[in-house]
Amino acid sequence: MHAARLNLGDDAVRDSEPLRRRVLAPQPDAPAIGTIVEECFPREALHDLCVFFDAAGDETRFKANLERMMTSVHRFIDPGTRSTC
Repeated sequence: MHAARLNLGDDAVRDSEPLRRRVLAPQPDAPAIGTIVEECFPREALHDLCVFFDAAGDETRFKANLERMMTSVHRFIDPGTRSTC
């Protein structure tokens, strides 16, 4: 699933500096973690979903990328359980 998720992110959102870091020495009692992913997005993506979804000026691409992302996250997040604040 992780590889599919990374590919989706690469294709469906616009990040300017994807950073993938290996965890070298976690604490002995820490849960197993293989990688930490940090994503940096253009400032405009804070206020413009079309920029976030790499679809500035392209409504069709925006809808397709949004649908792909929602389909992906619904595999592991139940939309009825999230809080709005």
